[in-house]
Amino acid sequence: MLDPQTRQQLQTKFQQIKPQLKGQFTGLTDQDLEAVKNDPDTLIEETVRAMSDLIDFVVRHSEALIFLYVFADQLGVPLPAIPALLGMGALAAVGKINFGV
Repeated sequence: MLDPQTRQQLQTKFQQIKPQLKGQFTGLTDQDLEAVKNDPDTLIEETVRAMSDLIDFVVRHSEALIFLYVFADQLGVPLPAIPALLGMGALAAVGKINFGV
């Protein structure tokens, strides 16, 4: 999936941030980190899968999420409601969700 030059750049960058990852994510083992270092494609695939799962969750629960988000904003919780409304509008525009009653 990745060309050799990009793979080498990712491996080099990974070596630089490895200590930070170990500090922030205590559940990561050295074996996990080595697996990612040796095969960056798996990291990319896992990231894509996680984002896909997040979008699926938002699409499935869109009405409740937007209600709760705007409700919290109206209560004074410091959440930017406008970007959430724009995001939901974009999903509705491409036919992923339907707010029609």
